[in-house]
Amino acid sequence: MHDAQADATKAYWDKFYAQTWYSDSSTFCRYVAESTYFRDAVLDLGCGNGRDSFGFAKRAGKVVAIDQSEVAVANGNRKAAEASLPHISFAQCELQDGEKLGRIIAELKQQAPQGVLFYCRFVLHAIDEPTQDVLISAVAAGMGPNDVFAAEFRTAKDADKDHVHGDHYRRYQDAPALARELSSRWGLTVRVYQEGNGFSPYKDEDPELCRMIVLAPQ
Repeated sequence: MHDAQADATKAYWDKFYAQTWYSDSSTFCRYVAESTYFRDAVLDLGCGNGRDSFGFAKRAGKVVAIDQSEVAVANGNRKAAEASLPHISFAQCELQDGEKLGRIIAELKQQAPQGVLFYCRFVLHAIDEPTQDVLISAVAAGMGPNDVFAAEFRTAKDADKDHVHGDHYRRYQDAPALARELSSRWGLTVRVYQEGNGFSPYKDEDPELCRMIVLAPQ
């Protein structure tokens, strides 16, 4: 992503997170939280306004939420303090900063010997390919046998549909190609693969999405 485009994207999300809040967690958050793939420690990658971070905090013993937006992070920490939720914390981190991301992962792993849920909703289609490579490389390097990577993202089939929030950067994913790359490049195992619509309707929009649950090599 070019610097000018990256700056415009960051400004868009700062404004969006300052003005937008959802009262409940997403359908994907609830799907993962109610599945056997849920873990008591969660790293919410690209947490945005924290709707799913707080959703997981109802069940998890530890939630770390990261985002590039300082506005989102400040709002998240304020809401956590107001709700007296000391087991959830928000930190600013650019997803292309592999070194900082690796430190955050390593610190959480030390506190979560029973496994970590790496959670990534509506992020992979919102970042460029180099950033995605850094993100997935950091997650793959940090994953142990008890860890889970859960991702939901827009696919190429969604590109020509109308969107409620349509005025920002999107990189619609070739979902089958990404699944193959997770295996061939990063050595991960795609345990759940679901592609279609009906997963997350919002107002008049029913996006074409892919859901993946990915495990480290056993």
